[in-house]
Amino acid sequence: LNGRADVTEEQMSGASAVEVTITSGSKSITSFSGRSITLLLPVDAGAFQAGQSCAVYQISEDGALETHTGICRSVNGSLWVEITTTHLSTFVVVPPEKPVQLPFTDVREGDWFYDAVAYAYTNELFNGTSATTFSPNSTMTRSMLVTVLWRMEGEPTANSANPFADVAAGTWYTDAVVWASSAGIVNGTSAAAFDPDGSVTREQIAAILYRYAKIKGWDISGASSLSTFLDGPQVSDWAARAVEWAYAEGLITGKDGGRLDPQGQASRAEVATILMRLLESRS
Repeated sequence: LNGRADVTEEQMSGASAVEVTITSGSKSITSFSGRSITLLLPVDAGAFQAGQSCAVYQISEDGALETHTGICRSVNGSLWVEITTTHLSTFVVVPPEKPVQLPFTDVREGDWFYDAVAYAYTNELFNGTSATTFSPNSTMTRSMLVTVLWRMEGEPTANSANPFADVAAGTWYTDAVVWASSAGIVNGTSAAAFDPDGSVTREQIAAILYRYAKIKGWDISGASSLSTFLDGPQVSDWAARAVEWAYAEGLITGKDGGRLDPQGQASRAEVATILMRLLESRS
């Protein structure tokens, strides 16, 4: 990593190097037929903080260098950086320059959603509901979700007129709604209505992210059966393929009692977690 302008000497002093190997008998296994594997790499608690995103450099035997984005997690009292890769080698985890400093009084270290909220905040995906609150348990609205995707895309300009009578010009979500509609990521609740303040269900989120992944050109071929869930048959026909994909990708998981809860409303914390998983899988 010598000479990389984006890595400071101070960061390198706190970096963690890990060689990951798998052996079967005398044979070393380094790849998995193109499939991805998720790794948890141990890091020093003095240099890292749960919820941070950080650079991970993967160095192959031939000297080839790949860059991944990892997420620092607290697991059983220890800190780990999670990444997804298609092969094994040596990994150098570099701590970020700035610590996470959340302004939210309703998000604390130890909360199950802390890492996801920190990720969403530091990557500028979400704003708080006020200067000091995130409202993790509040439901996610349709306008909030499309605005997050719009920000992820760099706030592009829509190439069409606003088709929705209930989306006024000049609101914080107007450009995002028009863009998402024109891109085919989200539909209105009718030909002329979007219902910006309506909450989104878990199956609706899966459908929206499935369409988003499709326009991004990502692999959406994965699918896992929903038959293991007691309420799997309750998934709407129009959302079934998207939910199967989201479940296969690990974006949406089951709830207590073997339920998928497809029509359940999703909280802001749940959506932050789903989006973090989506972006992690593409890093």
